[in-house]
Amino acid sequence: KEEYGNVSVESKFMFDDDPALLSPSDDDDETILWILMVSTTGDGEHCDSIQTTWKSLLVRSLSKKLLRHVKFALFCLGDRAYGKQFCAAGRKLGTRLVQLGAQPFCDVGYGDDGTPNGGVFCDYDIWLQKNLLPTLLPMKKMISLPSLILPEENYYKIVNVEKEEIEKTITTTNINNDNNTNNNIRGSTPSFLNDNDYNTFFSSLAPRTAYHNQKMWKGIVEENTRLTSESWEQNTRHIAIRIDETGKETMLYHAGDICTILPRNSKEQVEKFAKILPFDIQTTVDDVIEIRSSQKEQQQPWPKKCTLRDWLTYCADIAGLPEREDLRLLSYYCKHDKEQHEKLLSLSETSGSALYADYILREKRCWSDVLYDFDAIRLPDASTLLQLLPPLRPRHFSIASSAPSTSTTKVELCVAVVEGKTPLGEKPYEGLCSSYLANCKRGDVVRLWFKPGSFLKLPMKTLSTNNHQYETPILCIGAGTGIAPLRSLILERERKRPPKNGNDDNKINDATLIFGCRKKNTDYYYQNEWENIASLSVFTAFSRDQWHKVYVQQILKQQKDMILNHLLTKKGAIYIAGGAKMARAVKDELLELLTSVSEEKEAMKFLKQLQKQGKYAVEAWS
Repeated sequence: KEEYGNVSVESKFMFDDDPALLSPSDDDDETILWILMVSTTGDGEHCDSIQTTWKSLLVRSLSKKLLRHVKFALFCLGDRAYGKQFCAAGRKLGTRLVQLGAQPFCDVGYGDDGTPNGGVFCDYDIWLQKNLLPTLLPMKKMISLPSLILPEENYYKIVNVEKEEIEKTITTTNINNDNNTNNNIRGSTPSFLNDNDYNTFFSSLAPRTAYHNQKMWKGIVEENTRLTSESWEQNTRHIAIRIDETGKETMLYHAGDICTILPRNSKEQVEKFAKILPFDIQTTVDDVIEIRSSQKEQQQPWPKKCTLRDWLTYCADIAGLPEREDLRLLSYYCKHDKEQHEKLLSLSETSGSALYADYILREKRCWSDVLYDFDAIRLPDASTLLQLLPPLRPRHFSIASSAPSTSTTKVELCVAVVEGKTPLGEKPYEGLCSSYLANCKRGDVVRLWFKPGSFLKLPMKTLSTNNHQYETPILCIGAGTGIAPLRSLILERERKRPPKNGNDDNKINDATLIFGCRKKNTDYYYQNEWENIASLSVFTAFSRDQWHKVYVQQILKQQKDMILNHLLTKKGAIYIAGGAKMARAVKDELLELLTSVSEEKEAMKFLKQLQKQGKYAVEAWS
């Protein structure tokens, strides 16, 4: 905080929720500048990391002068494929801040991954250069900004653990025993991987909205089968995971929720990375080390004790793409090589966003690739890796099973394995978590969390005249692995459906599925199940089974009368899941159908009302 005349400007660097920021200032002359980067998820929703603050902002009793001491610079991140919902969360936040008395510091910025020549980085650089910095620099005397952390300021220290201490404390229950085969260990040194040493690290990765106080569960893989035909280009897996450690009274998740998986790097990835390291570091990868920090609150709470090999396997995101500030830091370690030093600096500059996009983003160059390409980099010791490498990040998957009963605790996933070749160099790549799950064998341990999804209010009330039929019919629309949460909803209603009276022969039809994929014989997921659910009507769109493309939105147009009857007469619910473009096209088609019987304004109002009631929900991803 620095004084400038009678105005005090404070700069804070923070991440995630901090409702305390809403506390009114006691000093009317104090001005606080917030620089906000806000991402949008789902159907225009805020991410987990800001949910608490956002809910606090929406309290109606808040004074319109609450944030009169605040100025804010806002950069929104989103995907234009969402149409009108592009950067919706950021735009809503900006509007609400103004309502509470805050003042915009500069024009709002918008970032889109699809922007040519750099994606979101290109948009961000333009916003910095044309909006934020020209407004901020005249105030530089008023604002104290923390400088870039230099490599010599490494907070971490590695201490080798004596062999005697290892023998005293090592246990037979460790992370490497999670698998039937201990593939990740090389040499005679035992792997020091006790869960107690990793608890703080695992806790730091938990989703903020995870159930049971962000508890991490251990699951046992029971089934891992391929859903697509062997000859098909896409490998999609059905994976069933059993949870044994919960009591019968614990409800792990609800239909339509999210399962968050913590992946690990493969033996091959770790070996590739280790071979690029300096020789003196390579020779110690299997030594047990203790990680210490000079700060009470570490930047990243790494495990207390581990081997460097296990740290690279279970903790460090070596398969991730280095960010621009990472390349700038790496340039420090090759100052002796002017050419490589300058190349790394140019890749990290705002003016080099197109270079960064070509070299890192499009070609998917991970840490191993960068260290290999820039062979002049000289890392002084292993502790430098603790400062440089980011932690592994969990991945989120829509749950494909109904909520667990008291007799069984199992979660099922429908996972499309990400793999392909880069456009320029045709370098093979694969998704870290999807490949990890695809390679899991029966009996392997998987670490996971459960958190709420987009489908929160599945209607479960039955008719008073026929308790075998649900009062509110559901219409599920999805494509590809978007079938996962829809399957969860359909199976949940079937599991809880009361038994039919013996004398009742009336056909029940209170669920409809519109599903799209490429070909019926290759990627029509769970076809046999749908054919055996009597209460379910199914309409399909196979885009490559005929000379002309057929998509789910075209099925909506063909079934106009059924859709309108479902919405307007039966007061049914609609759930949409799949890619962002598909979700937007479906919503546009629904609005068009409703507009055919009402005004456009009324159609939009109708959908918004359904959304408030929990009878219209979208789970979409890019």
